[in-house]
Amino acid sequence: MRSFLFLAFMLLVVFVPTCFFFSDCILLILSFVCICCTVPPVFDVLYALVKPFLSESVRKKVHKFSGPFESFAPQLRDRIDPELLPVCYGGSMMGPGEDPRCDALLCGGGNIPEKYFITLPVDDNIQHLNVAFMSTEYIRLEIKTAGSIIKWKFASDNFNIGFGVLFSKDTEVVDVKKHLNRVEELIPMKLVNSHLQAHQGNVACQEPGLYIIQFNNQHSWLRSKSVHFYLDVDEL
Repeated sequence: MRSFLFLAFMLLVVFVPTCFFFSDCILLILSFVCICCTVPPVFDVLYALVKPFLSESVRKKVHKFSGPFESFAPQLRDRIDPELLPVCYGGSMMGPGEDPRCDALLCGGGNIPEKYFITLPVDDNIQHLNVAFMSTEYIRLEIKTAGSIIKWKFASDNFNIGFGVLFSKDTEVVDVKKHLNRVEELIPMKLVNSHLQAHQGNVACQEPGLYIIQFNNQHSWLRSKSVHFYLDVDEL
């Protein structure tokens, strides 16, 4: 029952206003038309849910076709200049080397090469952390020597994560939320796309005290985040 009420709340308070807001913004993206070909059956269901919230001008720009390609090829040529449509889609444009798909001119997607995958070094010191939705995890490091350097490197699975560094002269601080007046921000919290590229950095400890690494997921209402990180302290 609670889950149902929460979903209803999200629909009324978040989803509906968002659709109305972005309806006008979509006009900037759909300068001409949006054409969806060979769409799966589930597309009709999802589009039917969104369509009532789109303005009439946006709905007129969206055209979808399903079934065999031959059944809608003429309609496709009516909406797109045949000279700008690859031969494989019923047009007359050929790519380099008489390529009917024009793969050199159009990005058709595909698998991401493994050389672009995020990798962290194989190290027993790499730690793993799950940050629940609408929450923050803190890692406390007590530094006793001024001039020490804290180094970090981390990556997250599939989604971004908030990251920042806090400092307190009081090493007895346990609950950061309850003692915010005794904590200062060294590195302001910001969202990091660590799911696309591993993030690394360091901070010099100007004085002894408690340095707190924070992984912040307050911006996510429904999704928890998995973080893999490495921390090291170079003490003088």
